[in-house]
Amino acid sequence: MDMVAELERLEQLHAAGRLSDEEFRSAKAAVLHAASGETRAGPAAAPQGSPAPGAVVSTPWPVLLHVSLLAGLIVPLGGFIVPIVLWNMKKDGEPELAPHATVVFNWMILSVLYFALSWLLVPLLVGIPLLWMLGVLALVLPIVGAVKAANGEVWPYPGAIAFWR
Repeated sequence: MDMVAELERLEQLHAAGRLSDEEFRSAKAAVLHAASGETRAGPAAAPQGSPAPGAVVSTPWPVLLHVSLLAGLIVPLGGFIVPIVLWNMKKDGEPELAPHATVVFNWMILSVLYFALSWLLVPLLVGIPLLWMLGVLALVLPIVGAVKAANGEVWPYPGAIAFWR
């Protein structure tokens, strides 16, 4: 992320009340300092409670979006409804949510197609292990996606086709 975009993002977070005045000044100074190419040593490098230079201040919403796919394990169709509702509630205030929503929605579409295909193959006995594998993937992939989102990465689920862009 370039310096201007990072400063704009910090300004948005500050305007939305997600960063206090002190956090905003500290994060802005860290971004400007990192862009200048200077290095600092010792404990003054990053004030406590502020991001380190070059670190991205992140919100929990991308992580929650990935984890919300697991709601289907508790409530039928929850894995489809919860991510859509979550995205609709936060899409305007959280611009970093959009690439994660794309990944999640592509997986949702593809998992429905994989489920339908596997169900059609059940009479041939091929569909049974395919349904089992789909269940494992539906559990593992959102967890990996959430961990990657917590690290600031957008991780496209393996084998997912880009239906939604």
